[in-house]
Amino acid sequence: MLDIFDQNPQSRVFHVDRECYVVYLGSHWDDYKPFLRLGTSPDLPPELPPIVSTIVVPDALTGNPLDEPACLAGDATPETRYVGDVETVEHMKSFVGQNTIPIEAIEAIDHEEDDDKHVLVYTYKDGNLKIKFRKSEIFDLRRREKLDGHFVSRAQDAKNEYGRGPFKLPGDAYQRPGFIVLAGTPYLVSRGELAALRLTGDYFFALSAAGVDADRVSTVQAEEADAALIRFFKRSRTRNRPVRISSPRGERVRQAADLFPANSLPPLKAKVVEGHGGTFEFHRFRVTRASGRFEASLDELDGPVVFGAADKRRSEASYVVNPSAGSLIFVRSKATHPVLEGVLYQLGESLSRTDAASRYLPEKNYPYRDLLSQAENTLLAQLEYFFNELDGRRDTAKVIRTLKGLDPVKAIGKDDGTIHPVVQIVLHNYKQYARFVRDHEPDTGRGAESLASLLDRHQVGGAEALSRLPLIGEIVRDGEREYLFYRFAARVTGDRYAHAERVVEKIHALPAVDFAAERKRLTDLIAGLATPEQMDEARLRRIAEASKKKRAADKRAATSARGSESEEAGGSQADSSGRGDGTTPAGENARGGRAAARDRAAGSRRGRSAQRRTPGARRKKQRRRWVLPVAALLVLIAILLALLLTGTISSPWFGPTAPVVTEEEPTPPDAVDPDAVDPDVADPDAVDPDVADPDAVDPDAVDPDAPDPDAVPRLPEGWPEDSLPAIRALEETPGVTITDTSVIGPGGVEITLRDIIDLVNRIATENGYAPMGVIDPERPDPDWIYPGNLFVLPDGTRYTVVQGDTLWEITVRYMVARLRSDYDRYTRLVVEYEDEATGEARRSEITESLAALGAASHTENFTRLVEGTLDRWEE
Repeated sequence: MLDIFDQNPQSRVFHVDRECYVVYLGSHWDDYKPFLRLGTSPDLPPELPPIVSTIVVPDALTGNPLDEPACLAGDATPETRYVGDVETVEHMKSFVGQNTIPIEAIEAIDHEEDDDKHVLVYTYKDGNLKIKFRKSEIFDLRRREKLDGHFVSRAQDAKNEYGRGPFKLPGDAYQRPGFIVLAGTPYLVSRGELAALRLTGDYFFALSAAGVDADRVSTVQAEEADAALIRFFKRSRTRNRPVRISSPRGERVRQAADLFPANSLPPLKAKVVEGHGGTFEFHRFRVTRASGRFEASLDELDGPVVFGAADKRRSEASYVVNPSAGSLIFVRSKATHPVLEGVLYQLGESLSRTDAASRYLPEKNYPYRDLLSQAENTLLAQLEYFFNELDGRRDTAKVIRTLKGLDPVKAIGKDDGTIHPVVQIVLHNYKQYARFVRDHEPDTGRGAESLASLLDRHQVGGAEALSRLPLIGEIVRDGEREYLFYRFAARVTGDRYAHAERVVEKIHALPAVDFAAERKRLTDLIAGLATPEQMDEARLRRIAEASKKKRAADKRAATSARGSESEEAGGSQADSSGRGDGTTPAGENARGGRAAARDRAAGSRRGRSAQRRTPGARRKKQRRRWVLPVAALLVLIAILLALLLTGTISSPWFGPTAPVVTEEEPTPPDAVDPDAVDPDVADPDAVDPDVADPDAVDPDAVDPDAPDPDAVPRLPEGWPEDSLPAIRALEETPGVTITDTSVIGPGGVEITLRDIIDLVNRIATENGYAPMGVIDPERPDPDWIYPGNLFVLPDGTRYTVVQGDTLWEITVRYMVARLRSDYDRYTRLVVEYEDEATGEARRSEITESLAALGAASHTENFTRLVEGTLDRWEE
């Protein structure tokens, strides 16, 4: 199997889990601890942890740190080490309770520099990480994140698909107080944000598939630091959004938040609040954690909204939402409705009959006609006809008889799931509307009662299909009466419905990887390797062999050094012996060295030792040693002089050769050219070349105030080199100031690079282009736009591309113009609110308008400015 690694180095990487990789770095069956691990998995082979030498911790914290203790399988040996950002690893060691493993810091680089090392681990300033084995790249973290579906990468893909979805909820839908129930998890909604009362590991994809912006989750109630909370932290850090956590185990949650310090990625902005008695604030809600349920109080409601099973205190509640049973109970009217998955329910609003009809009943030419069967279209037409007859004070009995004969009405109460989801919603609204008319108009209520009785058995069902519709449930309160209506937040057509189904499939799609096969391959490799004990013995044996070789090499080097010294001393020692017959006295071998030994060993050449070296001979030999270096130096000097004299190399002492001036033969004084101009006679029309014309323009002159088109604009601190297109666009936009540290827009509001990138990608994806930097063969590249291309901007305006436009410039101009308009409106609203003459009702309207303004802004710091003002007003 080891031969396969030489043929295919990438096979050294074992993909044992969605975010866990094991890399084999050995070359022999008994190599010591030959494995490297990146990421975590609870399914690692039990034989692996003792033979892992290196654990790489990327800045993105690949895997789940909660699984780290299981991946270590107890205290690691002293030879195990963590590699990564020191602060990140220190926090992780503290979080998992492992303080014995040493840390090796790895410095972030811009480019790779290979050396002769066996294995190289590179970490880059953008947070990417690569591993090379013998100069062959075998692992690239960014590529694996995309291909293998790591949470952070998958979440971004899901957000892109959500942005392309036709049925996502509009931004203003999140402003009013309300709630969403999805996958058994309740979410509160207020002022453009969501609060999760519980969090599941797939929360991001469930919300995105339901058309809900998952990035609006800003507050989480967490019982403990679990895998879902770690994922929430990862996404929040990627988006650089502040979050708030309420937990009875605040210290443990703080440790989890500390896992994300500032390195190549921004730090996590998390505020952890100890849940005093299980209570925390979320905008206008006050949430209390009770036994098995949550109670969310709101000033507009007589009692709290209870999330959980009903109890004896049910009479004190306004509504009881049971996520596990999927029911919504109106306590006052004792009405029960099913809770639809992913539907936003808004609380507390009254309306007239006219408003109810126009808001919740379909128009005559409803757009979803092609979605429905002929019988369903007939049913909707008959329902509309029923109320026309009712409003005209005519007999509706005939219409009721016709309705009873239609197949969809016959199916009511038996299997409502067979009725198209759109028809189910319309039938529910007609039932509620009939009761609304019965309660408010007694003179026509009898006819409406007959329709309500006919539809009374209908309950919406088929949660999976209904969750794809852009629905908002509105709870209407009118005194002691309460009604639940649904409205479509987006236009529903056959094409858009099919598109929404494809979007949901893509959001939930996962890359197919056979983890079981990868784990088996790893297990087979481990079975063929030495045991930890054998590896340790082999390591000690190799250390001993290496030490032996080193000692032998040192001994040879010492012997060689002594021989060189004795070789030069041998001649003079022979002279001092006083013997002229060519022999040497006893013991001279030690003094004369190897030369004397060779002379004694060769008897036929013994006489050569008599040719002793005189001091003159030694001086001659020493002179010969200097000949070659001196000759080489002279040649080098000669070449240098030649280059200086020819002007190839400039020098202040060797100037260029003066040009040769050829003297022309003087003209005889008598030979005067009649056409020549007398230099002593001034021509009034002649231009003196030495006198400058003040009106003349020198084509070579450079205006010092003119901008240099090739000049590279300065980047504010923290803006990377690849943000130059955004900086150039900002420089050309009026109302923007660029300093050494920031970019200041209208109203002194700082514009961040993240603001621009988010808006560029939003405009690109909503107009069918790929996001910046993403290669997608199915969508055009946003870096290539052409005159005549049409872009629909987020506020609905249309912009036609002209020559020289880039998407960066279009985005920046739109953002700055929008910020200028938003800031002017913000200033006016603040002045009006703080005017003493402004009434409380108007102030409430201003608060709602300002909250909507901040939530819809494309500039994060403007949103914070608005939120700070609202918080100040609440205090």
